[in-house]
Amino acid sequence: GLGVSNNLVIDKENHVNGSQGTIPYVHLYNREHPLTKEASTDAFFPLVSGMEVLKDSPLVSYWQLLAWSSDFPKAWSVTNISQLNSLDLKFDEKNDRKGPFAYIAAFEREKSKILVFSNSTFVINTYKKFTQNLVLALGAMNWVGGESDTLSFDMPQIKDRPIFIGENQKGVIFYFSVLFLPLSLLVLSFFLYRRRQA
Repeated sequence: GLGVSNNLVIDKENHVNGSQGTIPYVHLYNREHPLTKEASTDAFFPLVSGMEVLKDSPLVSYWQLLAWSSDFPKAWSVTNISQLNSLDLKFDEKNDRKGPFAYIAAFEREKSKILVFSNSTFVINTYKKFTQNLVLALGAMNWVGGESDTLSFDMPQIKDRPIFIGENQKGVIFYFSVLFLPLSLLVLSFFLYRRRQA
């Protein structure tokens, strides 16, 4: 009962800087659903397709759309992917479709739960600094696992913490890895060689 199009959503208003609209931020959440009622609009979906509930499906009443793009003319879907190479992203009346588009959909029927994201790369390590994407993914696992009461969007900020090495520490690392360890192996091998010769 859910249709995922073979397209790419372009959002010219809500997107990561420098992405030309190909990495859109979520513009609107379904505040009636436990997963997204407190979600932040800072979550984003790089190179995302649009989804829609199929109106003629007998399962239509069990689906809920949870996150959307902006409305047209700020957002539309591109079917001619070759446009991305030139980044000449303009709405084509013949081939493209007008927004808004859903990014997340939830299915719930009796004890069955399904959660669909129209993009999976929003949680790859490249975006580990963007905590809202991680929080959304963890919340999704909690909801599917039936732990809706544990959903929380108060995760601490994930920060890169560089390791500063002093001159003394650099010296220890250098002498141990470049001089001491190879020299020890050389002496050991010489000792074993002499022992076998005896």
